[in-house]
Amino acid sequence: MTNLGDKMKDNNRRFEIQAQHIEEIDANIKEINATGEGLKKLAKLME
Repeated sequence: MTNLGDKMKDNNRRFEIQAQHIEEIDANIKEINATGEGLKKLAKLME
C-alpha cells in the first residue's frame, strides 16, 4: 500500500507540474495574440 500511495503522490505532483506548464503556455499564447493585434493596428496606421 505504501508503494501505491507513493505512486499516487508522484502522479499528483506530475499533474500539478503539467497544469503549471499549461498555464504558462496559455499566458504565452495570449501574449502572442496581443502582439499580433498590436502589429495589425500598426500596419493599418502605416497604410
